[in-house]
Amino acid sequence: MTDSILSSVDHFAGVRQGLETMIEAATIGEACSLDHFALEGFVQRQMRELGRLYLQAALDLRHAREPRLRAVLGSDLVPRSHRKERFRDLVSVVGEVKISRIAYAAPEHASLMPLDEQLNLPTESYSLGVREVAARESVRGSFEAAVEALERNTGVHVPKRQFIELVGRASMDF
Repeated sequence: MTDSILSSVDHFAGVRQGLETMIEAATIGEACSLDHFALEGFVQRQMRELGRLYLQAALDLRHAREPRLRAVLGSDLVPRSHRKERFRDLVSVVGEVKISRIAYAAPEHASLMPLDEQLNLPTESYSLGVREVAARESVRGSFEAAVEALERNTGVHVPKRQFIELVGRASMDF
């Protein structure tokens, strides 16, 4: 994409719309009649969604600005010159986002995705932020309680077995 095309795309339009929706809910919508406890819960859910929209927009912008290279040279010194658009889901502390990036491929060699490296993405579908919260919560008590605390605090559900694996990997990271 050229800079002129990039400048015409507003990656953060959804974030602005989400904020306007929150303000509208507070002034004339459902939030007007809530007591403070329900209002806090409403705001917490809305802010999590606003955070998810922001994260998605920031990732979309990073992809839009990603250089389109002729080839990428791997550590095996094999050039990867076939470009493909690739997508992956990432479960973050604010919800699930979809990451678009360019993969560079060569026959019989693993594809390389420079943006994955720049973003320091984990290989699994859970973000490093989810991994960190899982590790923090796991030291407070049982894994069952930690799984519940992660979901309560982030809205993210991680099955117990995957949660235990995340905690194991987090012990190497943090």
